[in-house]
Amino acid sequence: MSHTMREQKKLNARVSKIQGQVNGLQKMLQEDHECQQVLQQIAAIRGAVNGLMREVIKGHLAEHLVLEEDLSKREADMDVVMKVIDSYMK
Repeated sequence: MSHTMREQKKLNARVSKIQGQVNGLQKMLQEDHECQQVLQQIAAIRGAVNGLMREVIKGHLAEHLVLEEDLSKREADMDVVMKVIDSYMK
């Protein structure tokens, strides 16, 4: 069982929180809200997405790098993680 399946409940709770924040942002944009409030909501969403990414990466590193005995598989998984991090940081 993969780490995302084992942590499914916790990860889904984070995704639900993000969905709620995005819905709140959409409502703020449809109504008359101050720019500062909108920016603060966007920052909160970004923080929540970063937290989700951190948790999934931690699980991936632990399962596919630390516990993987096959060196070639570890190296391949490290390449995957680095590509994801590079694209995420753009």
